[in-house]
Amino acid sequence: MSFQIEAQYHVVDGREVVLSVRIGNSQIGGSVALLDGAEIARGSIERLMLDDGHILRGRKLEIRTVVADVNPSTNNLLVTYVLEGGTVDQEFKTWGTVESDQAARHIAFFSFV
Repeated sequence: MSFQIEAQYHVVDGREVVLSVRIGNSQIGGSVALLDGAEIARGSIERLMLDDGHILRGRKLEIRTVVADVNPSTNNLLVTYVLEGGTVDQEFKTWGTVESDQAARHIAFFSFV
């Protein structure tokens, strides 16, 4: 099972774009981030400096996160992707429900414009 999001993120020349990936609902997981298909980070991603806006413009960021249901109170999975440094700091979310003790992939695609 997988949950996906696609979005554009507006960058600003001269400002560094920063990525954080947060797993919610007291679940566990890990991520891999790819910029134009090349791996740039793996594991827990918090305040990862991507690059200056003028360098990122026109490029694609993909984040793959596997989240496991370990919280006995809920089977809801939530991933929040935070991008900072563009025209506006933004949060994007993927979410869904799985069977107890199962896992799901969350995939986010961002185009920098």
